[in-house]
Amino acid sequence: MDANISFTGNLGTDVDFVRKDNWCGARFRVAQTPRYMRDGAWIDGETTWLSVRVNGRLAENCKNSLTKGDPVVVVGRLRTQVWTTPEGVQREQQVVQAVSVGHDLQRGRSQMIRPAPRPEEAPITDPTGRLPDADQAEDAPVPEETGPLAEGPAEVGQMVVDQETGEVLEG
Repeated sequence: MDANISFTGNLGTDVDFVRKDNWCGARFRVAQTPRYMRDGAWIDGETTWLSVRVNGRLAENCKNSLTKGDPVVVVGRLRTQVWTTPEGVQREQQVVQAVSVGHDLQRGRSQMIRPAPRPEEAPITDPTGRLPDADQAEDAPVPEETGPLAEGPAEVGQMVVDQETGEVLEG
């Protein structure tokens, strides 16, 4: 089976993270318990447990953002994994290969912290350190900068860069 799904639930385990060579992945379990109102009282239905697998940056972000008990929203593909045990018994398990995971904001607040870009994802800049502007033609003049930063070198992290030439002065 291979179907697109989205669901909410609570993290039933901490995120199990693995890094090997140029790959990383993580897995965790999510519990989803439906609740029903019957005769003026809430009743819990049967809990369904789903295994979730994530790769790459999503795995890193899950490791750094999620802890056991957190309410989550998961989007991915539901897959059936089939294997045979050493005793010869065939087993199967439903696994969600997630493409998106986040906190369920219906049940709490969260704060987005963007990670620094990886070297292969870093935006291309010109020698002055400015990002390319899609609205500006290549030969159009760049407007003069004013204010205290226009007067001399500006610190960038541990480097000092001359804003006129883009030359690294220190660091």
